[in-house]
Amino acid sequence: MVSTNPGQTVEIPKCSTEIREEVFPEPVLKVGLYHEDMANNIVADAYRQCGAPFIAGISATKPQYLASVVGGPTKKGMKFEEAASLKEIMVLMSMLELGGFHAVTGLSMAVNYYYKDLLVTPPFDSGAFDASEDDDFIRCHDAKTSCCYNATKTAVGFYNHEVYSQMITDWEGYMQREFISMPADAQVAAASTHEAASTHEAAA
Repeated sequence: MVSTNPGQTVEIPKCSTEIREEVFPEPVLKVGLYHEDMANNIVADAYRQCGAPFIAGISATKPQYLASVVGGPTKKGMKFEEAASLKEIMVLMSMLELGGFHAVTGLSMAVNYYYKDLLVTPPFDSGAFDASEDDDFIRCHDAKTSCCYNATKTAVGFYNHEVYSQMITDWEGYMQREFISMPADAQVAAASTHEAASTHEAAA
């Protein structure tokens, strides 16, 4: 089966996403998502032009993993949209990114959809979590060069990757806060322990 549509491998019954604009320039063989034409479509172009690594596009696995987490026995009685902690979400992201299944941009879009907000701002998204702004077209967050649509390189020969780089910086901040920085109460406890030890040494 060949098709210009993204989605699953069959057209009848149609398992493709309804779109206003053809993703692939010509019909491609639908043997797995994108197959050998992974880089030859408007979605891959948007990633490339915004300087964002492209691995299998937007993650559909991430929402499945999130559903497994928030539907687990330890989350009983919690609202779906509040059940997953940011630390849990980032662990799931790391599994998919470090395993080579998806890049950070596609995973970030799935996280934003879960929160129904821009936890981080990717170079582009669909705006689907905000119905007031969802027009079925790519929503570009790069106000400087509109990298999603323009293949205009910077003066030094590279595409404008500023929005992507800022997104990564924002994720690094969350990583620092959730996994590296010592919680405030732990800092107080550590300081008290250190002070007590110092006092004991001075007395000795």
